[in-house]
Amino acid sequence: MDFAKMAKPLVSVIVPAYAHAQFIGDAIRSVVNQTFADWELIVVNDGSPDDTCDVVKPFLSDPRIQYYEQKNQGQSAARNFGISMAHGEFIHLLDDDDSLPSDTLEWQVDYLTKNREFSAIVGSTNYIDEDGKYLAASSISDGTISFHDLFSGNAFDSPGQALFRHDSLKTVGRFNASLRGVDDYDFMFRFTRVFKVKKVNRVCLNYRCHSGNASRNKALMLSGGLAVAYKHLEYIEDIQLRNTLRANVIKTLSHYAGRDIIKEYIANPLSLNSIKALLIYLRSVPFVTSAKEILKLAFYSLRANVLSFVRKTHLKI
Repeated sequence: MDFAKMAKPLVSVIVPAYAHAQFIGDAIRSVVNQTFADWELIVVNDGSPDDTCDVVKPFLSDPRIQYYEQKNQGQSAARNFGISMAHGEFIHLLDDDDSLPSDTLEWQVDYLTKNREFSAIVGSTNYIDEDGKYLAASSISDGTISFHDLFSGNAFDSPGQALFRHDSLKTVGRFNASLRGVDDYDFMFRFTRVFKVKKVNRVCLNYRCHSGNASRNKALMLSGGLAVAYKHLEYIEDIQLRNTLRANVIKTLSHYAGRDIIKEYIANPLSLNSIKALLIYLRSVPFVTSAKEILKLAFYSLRANVLSFVRKTHLKI
């Protein structure tokens, strides 16, 4: 079901929905409760197997909220469809398990309106648990995000931290629906090659941590992230700089994903999933890099075991 086109809003919020019926109500309410009211909300149900439709229905009495359904094609395809239906001058991409602080759209729109040289504004995040309780806060330094910066890792946790100019999104093109888990990383490489992105250390997103987060698949994030980064390294003509950036991305992604992969294997050495993840890790990074990470973890593990043994012995004495 969808609604007839209304007066052009300033902001279009796109929510791709899949198997998060327990969270999507919070995401929608966080948009409805914004201090900035000139928005439309486009929910794209990507063939979700749960009762997402039933959760969304009560919100459709608000004419600013549109709802569409499509066969399951992945989050990128749902985002792309939502963007194609958007009317706003600005686009906000909100995942269905996250939510927005009440002032997010207000201050991000204000910034881009006053600073025409930037095509996107990125803020920091609060991490929340499955029940919406605060866990921790991320912190980013005020400044800009450049194409070269991304070779030291993705600049943020979720596209939901950014407000984009619609015209800039059209210029960059669609999210790559063939990529799983790293489509936003690829998109930001393409975006920053063309446009300037500002980052501000101000909370703009409540990022929900739960077992279904795509980022928990560390093997996928590692192999996919390296493949994306290597593809974009081709745009670096200076060979010395290219080699430096390649080393940066290997080090960053190995640290981000490799340690968790190794820890999981140590904890579950007979698990098929942990074995597969370890093999992907060992194939994806140079031997020296993986060996360093393994030795570091082995040292810390040995030290922890020795300290534990000493404490227990001391208590017995």
